[in-house]
Amino acid sequence: MTETNDSEEAEPAPEAPAAAAPAAVPAEEPVVEVHHRAHPVKSWREFFTEIGIIVTGILIALALDQAAERYREYRFASEARAAVRAEVSENLFWVNLRERAEPCIGRRLQDIDAILNLAEQHKPYPVPRRLGLVPHIKLTELRWQANASSGRASLFSGDEQRLFDNYYFSTDQLLQYQVQEETVWSALRALQGEQRLTPDAIHDFRKLLAEAKYDNWRILFLISHARQWGGLMHLTPYKPGAIDRADSGTAAAGLCDAIDAQAPALPPVTLIGGFGPPQDRP
Repeated sequence: MTETNDSEEAEPAPEAPAAAAPAAVPAEEPVVEVHHRAHPVKSWREFFTEIGIIVTGILIALALDQAAERYREYRFASEARAAVRAEVSENLFWVNLRERAEPCIGRRLQDIDAILNLAEQHKPYPVPRRLGLVPHIKLTELRWQANASSGRASLFSGDEQRLFDNYYFSTDQLLQYQVQEETVWSALRALQGEQRLTPDAIHDFRKLLAEAKYDNWRILFLISHARQWGGLMHLTPYKPGAIDRADSGTAAAGLCDAIDAQAPALPPVTLIGGFGPPQDRP
């Protein structure tokens, strides 16, 4: 009985496997705070410090923006000023060209006056064959108008704007009188080749002569003003290029020759379109 119990004694239960050791948890690194955490203001000093930081940042941003804007305005004004001053300098070249032709213009007007006086007295007079042309000067204001329309001219100082305004007013008036003068001189060309003048023709030519004299006086007056305003801006006439030199060389063609001189043969024309038929040349 005892042996049976011993043989039937239950075997010991197997041991449970040991639990795995927990993995090591890495230590958390401290989080770096870029901005300080919001917290209630503890004192008036701290409050005004916070306000000062904010206001200082805003003022710095505004100052940088204003500096950038001033630089842009300075650059725009410099570009506009250079363009307009160059235009004024070019115009002064043509103004001087017109002024240099004045002795010949005045002499030609005296020649016409003398012919009309002789014709009124029924005396022989030199038959006018070549009146010539008054110089056509090229005055532009495109650069000034472009910069004034874009608002860049408003960046000039008050004195600069006043000088430019007065200068361009003078040249604008000068251009208007130049158109009138050229119209009168084209009508005076009808005197060429006239060997006998009727009283009516003498009367008409006297009216044209009076208009030509007045236009010439106004142009000289405006030229003096344009040169005055250009001088106040310390500007001098520019050195012309090849095309302008060619134009200026023929600007007063035949004006200084004797009024009864035959028109010389013109050299071959190289410009496209030429100057028209020979009978229409001055």
